[in-house]
Amino acid sequence: MSARVGRIRGALLVALALVSPGVTACSDDSSGPGTVTVTVEGSTPLGGAVLDIRGKLEGAESLHAGWSLLEPLPNQGSTPVYRLLVVQEVAGTLSLSLSVPDVGGDLPAVTVLQASGADDRRLPAVGGLDVRVKR
Repeated sequence: MSARVGRIRGALLVALALVSPGVTACSDDSSGPGTVTVTVEGSTPLGGAVLDIRGKLEGAESLHAGWSLLEPLPNQGSTPVYRLLVVQEVAGTLSLSLSVPDVGGDLPAVTVLQASGADDRRLPAVGGLDVRVKR
């Protein structure tokens, strides 16, 4: 693991306890297990992020070299809630794949809780980041 990934991981792990509402996406006609793609981009290249994910998941994987950690949170109702920490080796648009039990069902709701730029510093605001969830 590079020093950059270690620094970002250490800085972002603190944010795993945050709680935030989600943003949802549309449904499709296909069904059964599969993957959906999540992208997060902004006006500055992203080095990492902590995401709040609400919905049924079977796993998560970063689509760029780096590191990710998916942690389930204690049950807060009928919808499962996860924290996903993603760190990239090279800053840019965050792209990841989520394994879901039914690609035709409701897509997971994804919200950025915290993000860092190419300089490994926490971004002061994440409201301007564009989050997309696609089949």
